[in-house]
Amino acid sequence: MTGTDTTKGLGEAALIGGPTQQRATVLRALIDTEDFVSAQALHVRLIAAGTRVGLILQL
Repeated sequence: MTGTDTTKGLGEAALIGGPTQQRATVLRALIDTEDFVSAQALHVRLIAAGTRVGLILQL
């Protein structure tokens, strides 16, 4: 892989799927969250912090 490893220090969770900046950002936010947080609430927090990530809702 070329470039910067965006998943460094995220543990085994980083091994699931391909490494992307958005995945690393979401994983870091989840790791840093002490209590349960829904996907929608986490998305709102990330957007409010200026992070551009998408949210896909599956019904």
